[in-house]
Amino acid sequence: MKKKLMLCFCVVIVLGAIITGFLSINRAKDSYLKDSEDKLISNGRLISGSLAEELKLQKYNYDDTAKYFSGIVNAKVTIIDKYGRVLGKSETGIDNIYDYSELEEVNEAFKGNTGKSIRYSSDYKTKIIYVAVPLKKDVSAAALVLSLPLYDTNKIEYSFIGDILISALILFILSLIISFLFTRNITKPVKEMTFLSKLIAEGKLNREISVYSDDEIGNLAEAFNNMTKKLRVTIDDLYDKKNKLEAILKSMQGGVIAIDNNERIMLVNPEAMNIFGFDENVLGKHLLEVIRNVEFEDILYKHQDENRELRINYPKDMILRVKAAPITDMENGNRKIGIVAIMLDITELKQLEQMKTEFVANVSHELKTPLTSIKGFAETLKSGAINDNKTRDKFLDIINVEADRLTRLINDILTLSELEGRKKRWMVFEKIDMNDVMDEIEDMMGSLAKLKKIDIKFIRDKDGSYVSGNYDRIKQMLINLTDNAIKYTPEGGSVTVKTYKKDDKVYVEVSDTGIGIAKEHLPRLFERFYRVDKGRSRALGGTGLGLAIVKHIVSTMNGNIKVESELGKGTTFTASFPKISD
Repeated sequence: MKKKLMLCFCVVIVLGAIITGFLSINRAKDSYLKDSEDKLISNGRLISGSLAEELKLQKYNYDDTAKYFSGIVNAKVTIIDKYGRVLGKSETGIDNIYDYSELEEVNEAFKGNTGKSIRYSSDYKTKIIYVAVPLKKDVSAAALVLSLPLYDTNKIEYSFIGDILISALILFILSLIISFLFTRNITKPVKEMTFLSKLIAEGKLNREISVYSDDEIGNLAEAFNNMTKKLRVTIDDLYDKKNKLEAILKSMQGGVIAIDNNERIMLVNPEAMNIFGFDENVLGKHLLEVIRNVEFEDILYKHQDENRELRINYPKDMILRVKAAPITDMENGNRKIGIVAIMLDITELKQLEQMKTEFVANVSHELKTPLTSIKGFAETLKSGAINDNKTRDKFLDIINVEADRLTRLINDILTLSELEGRKKRWMVFEKIDMNDVMDEIEDMMGSLAKLKKIDIKFIRDKDGSYVSGNYDRIKQMLINLTDNAIKYTPEGGSVTVKTYKKDDKVYVEVSDTGIGIAKEHLPRLFERFYRVDKGRSRALGGTGLGLAIVKHIVSTMNGNIKVESELGKGTTFTASFPKISD
C-alpha cells in the first residue's frame, strides 16, 4: 500500500509539472508569435509608406530597395505587383515563389487589408511567418510581403523542455520524500491494525493502536481500539460462559448429548463419552455414526419430555434413564435448533433394587425354615402326643439347634447391616499385627479342625505384618475364612493360613484342599445368601452371609480380596491390606 501511494503521489506531481511545462511552452510560443507578427505588421506599414515615396521618385530598383529595408527590419522583404509577380526581394535563390496571387495573405493585401499566415519552409527547415501589407494604388507595386523564420520558437521549446525535465526530476525527488513522510503516517496505523488483526485472530486482545492524528486515520484507529475492547469483553464473557458450561457438564453425574436439526452432534460431556465409549472426535459427526440404537433414536424424536429406560450392551451392559427435550432459540421466536438428551446410569440402582428384592426373599426364606421347624416341634410337644422322654428330648434338641441357627442368621444380618450402614470414620482403627490375630484364633480353629481330622497350619511373617484396622473385624474375617475352609474340606485334608508382606501390601491367605468351587460361581461368591450347594451349606450350619461380611470388612480396611478355586483341588482366598511401618 505504501509503495502504491508513493507511486501515485509521484506520478501526479511529475505529470502536473510536465503538463504545466508544456502549457507554458505553448503560451510562450503563442506570445513570441504574437510579438513577431505585430512587429512585422508595424514594420511593414512603415516600409510601405517609405517605399511609396521612393517609387514616386522613380527609384525603382526593387531588389536594392527590398535589401535596404530588409537590413533595417531584420526580415525578408518581397515586393510584388498587382498580378502577384515578384518585383524585387531581399534574398535570391531561396523560397523562389514567382506567383504570390494564390497566397492567402497576398489576396488580403490586394483587398486593402493586412494579411498574415504561417507556413513550413523546406528551404529553411522551419516554419516562417508571413505578413502582407498593401501599397498605395498610384504606384506599380501592389503589396509588400515580410517574412521571418521562426528559429527562436524551437530554441524556446528546447529551453523549456530542458527546464521541464530538470523541474520534473527535482519534483520527483521532492515528491518521493514528501510522499514517504505522508504515506508513513497513513500506512503505519494501517500496518499496526493489520498486525493487531492477526493477533486478534490468534486470541491476543491485549494490544491497542496508538492514535496519531484527529483525521480519518485517527478516527479509524480509535474505532479499531474500541472494537478490540468490546471484542475482548465479549470473548471474555464467552470464555467465562464456556468454562462454566464445561465445568457444569464435567461435574454432572449424568451424560449429556446435544444434536442439531441435521442430527449432528454439537455437544457431548465426558460422562456421555464414557457411557457410549466415544472418542474425542465425535463433534460434528452424525448421530447414527456413533450410536446405532433404534430405541435411543425413538426416545429422542417420539418420547421427548418423558423419562424412559434404555438398555445398552456396548461398551458394557448398562441401564440408562433417558430424558430428551428440544433446544429452542428464544431470541428468534423459539425456533427449534436441536435436541438435548440427558442420560443417567441407573444400572447400580437397578442391581440394588434387585438385590434388595432378593435379600428380602432370601431372608424370609432363611427365617421361615427354622421358624417352621421350631413351631412344628413345639406344637407337637404342646399337644402331649409325645410321652417318650427320649423322643421329647430329641425334639427339644432340634428346636434348640434351629433356634441357634436362627440366632446365627440374625447376628450375621445385624453384622452385615452394621458394616454397610456405618461409615469408616466411626470405626476404631488401630495398629494390628496379623501374627497376633493368628495366635488368638489358632487354638479355636485348631480344635475345630482336629474334630474333622483336618491338618491346619498357621504360617506367620517372622518380621510381623502390620496393618491399620479394627481388631475385632480382622479377627472375624479370619474366623469366617478359616471356618469355611474347614467346613468344605473333607476328612484327611489340610488348611493353611499364612500372612506375608510384598511391596507395600500385607497379604492374608487362607487355602484348603477341599471340594473347590466351579468357575461360574466365583463372580457371585461374595453376594448375600449366595450358595454354591444350598443343601450342603445349610447342613453345615452356614447362613450364606459369611463371605459377604468378609468382603465388607476388607473394603472398610481399604483392602481387596480375591478367590481362586478348582473343583476337587481346593480354594484359596487372598486378602490384601495397605502396609504400615512397624
